[in-house]
Amino acid sequence: MAVIFPIYWLEIPFFEQYKIDPDHPWPWKKQQNTTNSGSSSISQSEQENEAARKLFWAMTKKSVQLMAINQCLLIPLLTHMKHVMFPTSAPSFDVVEDWPSYWEMLTDNGSMCLLHELGFYLSHRMMHSHKYLYQFHKVHHEYKQNNVMAAQHNHPIDYILTIVGPALLSTVIVNPHSVTQFQFAVWILVTNLDDHCGYSFPWSPVRWFPFASLTEQHEFHHAINMGCFASKLNIYDKIFDSETTYLKWSKKRDAKSSHPAKEE
Repeated sequence: MAVIFPIYWLEIPFFEQYKIDPDHPWPWKKQQNTTNSGSSSISQSEQENEAARKLFWAMTKKSVQLMAINQCLLIPLLTHMKHVMFPTSAPSFDVVEDWPSYWEMLTDNGSMCLLHELGFYLSHRMMHSHKYLYQFHKVHHEYKQNNVMAAQHNHPIDYILTIVGPALLSTVIVNPHSVTQFQFAVWILVTNLDDHCGYSFPWSPVRWFPFASLTEQHEFHHAINMGCFASKLNIYDKIFDSETTYLKWSKKRDAKSSHPAKEE
């Protein structure tokens, strides 16, 4: 997570070309008013900018609190419960001779990814479909313009149902080696950060796989609060036809950019 912060603050042009929403500055930045609309308009704009920055720092504080609960309390507790209820038959993590083969790691990680994506898709869509559950999930949607802090900004109930639950259930079904489970956990963390970083880097390893969804699809989901329920594989969005709104918007945007309005 810390790797992305210098990119945010330095705003290096090489990275900024991949910013998903270039028309809106990051909320922590002090915006410069370049209009000549009078002192009253400038004063109002400065007040709005200051309010946006205060809201951002308040959200950041809340994100840190939620991350502390979810990662320091829920994950250890649920992982321990998983190992008690479903003891792993995999060899020890530190016995190198018993490590899985590359093929085993590949197939187990692939199986867990497909299962996790299905679990995340169904639980995520369920959170949006039921009013009672959405009251927990709407905490995550407090971020309309994503940055990495939004990745773990989840109510604990939402975190259990959509993040930890599908991940642990995938490991229970596949029952992989502990090394493979660690690789899978790292993958989930990386893809979650990629989903919410606010940039769509073409070299991201998340893009190397068939049916890889774009970061801007999840950004679109946050912006309009509908569709694109998948994480990093949009295979289930395609199967269940839940990316139609995004595809229409994307097609309209591309047509507009390829045929810009002529200046008078």
